[in-house]
Amino acid sequence: YRATAGELGALLLESAEVKRLQPLYNRQLRRQRGGFTWALRDAGSGICPQLLAPEQLVGGEPHAGLFRTRRQAMEWLRQETREHQLCLRLLGLEAGSGACFAAQLGQCRGACCGREPRVEHDARLLAGCARLRVAAWPWSGAVALVEHDARHDFRQWHVLDQWCHIATVDDPAELPAVLQRPRPAFSLDAYQILLGHLRRHPNTEVVAL
Repeated sequence: YRATAGELGALLLESAEVKRLQPLYNRQLRRQRGGFTWALRDAGSGICPQLLAPEQLVGGEPHAGLFRTRRQAMEWLRQETREHQLCLRLLGLEAGSGACFAAQLGQCRGACCGREPRVEHDARLLAGCARLRVAAWPWSGAVALVEHDARHDFRQWHVLDQWCHIATVDDPAELPAVLQRPRPAFSLDAYQILLGHLRRHPNTEVVAL
């Protein structure tokens, strides 16, 4: 066993070890790797979502959702087109030019053929995507979340940057060396663990690095 200073350290350690050791029967955490998100990029004529890994996002560009698989991401976007009468062709999900097939059936409001301004089409797209926006990293750079086991007077420093767990150390003297390590790839389950912990424990001690 390995001792941790609390629940956060235990969950982060479990997540990292499952990915490192690939245990046969722990399929859920083993599969939770980086995932996908829709980058809402303006192609010049309007917004055309691009499916990327979260670490491929540029700066604070708008994006929507964290999906475990490409198929899940595609199904979500197609559902958005049906709910908000968006155009599959303008979103890059259907080939061709002129009025799309859905517009002929009245299921698309016609931004593809000039019946609706593109700006109105994109406004509905952004409104739908806002529900699944990934939480912004609340600090300007890397930080350490301090976890304290008062019963055993044991502290750990969880080093994080952009929702990525870089390392956990028992001695703050190790922090400068840890910061020299490359930032790991985005992990969906680590993001969910950290976000959940901060929501439940808003007074967690945070050290800017």
